[in-house]
Amino acid sequence: MSDVLALQQKRSQLYRDFYANTIPERMPIGITLPQHLVAEYGGQNLFDFQFNYALLADPARDLCKKIYSDSCLVAPANFLLSRTPSMYQLYGSQSFVMGNGGFVQHPEVVGMLDDEYPQLIDNPFDFLVETVIPRQHKNLDPQNPLIMATAIQMGKQALTNDEMAFLPTFFELIQTHGYYPGSPLGSFNFTEAPLDFIADQLRSFSGISMDVRRHRTQLQEGG
Repeated sequence: MSDVLALQQKRSQLYRDFYANTIPERMPIGITLPQHLVAEYGGQNLFDFQFNYALLADPARDLCKKIYSDSCLVAPANFLLSRTPSMYQLYGSQSFVMGNGGFVQHPEVVGMLDDEYPQLIDNPFDFLVETVIPRQHKNLDPQNPLIMATAIQMGKQALTNDEMAFLPTFFELIQTHGYYPGSPLGSFNFTEAPLDFIADQLRSFSGISMDVRRHRTQLQEGG
């Protein structure tokens, strides 16, 4: 146990030095395996595990014995924005849907029409909440507050359940293999380019391709 703790402290120092712009003793090796790959390695159905992430426990334990990494090979659901299907299904989402191959995909759908840039520019928060979100997630319509409130609570609980299903195994693997534990729980950062957000959630790929030519000034202002 003392050897594992010493290894974890050494690995943590590598990451601290790296993030503090100090030359570390060596570069840390951080490998994160996609959850679908872990499930496939374990011979599991690519649909089933996404409704019970605890199914990843055994294949994750086996992979951690075989592949070297300074951080845990397998992350819990929703880590680094994994798209868990149960939440999106409860939201009635058309923006994130389960594909035939078992992956939650982002289809070519439109949340904002090309003549609605003025609303986005003038009052982006209200426009997104009142217009775009109900289009992309049918059960999150402020015009139906009871359905919306129920869907939000059920979606939040589903996401929590998905996150918690693998979390005990994640902590077990960190302690067993002396992995770098990562940043404190609850800390997270994320950045998305404005053009990417408008293309993904509002206008679709084909829509943004036309807007770059037809609504260039409004696109710049909306971003």
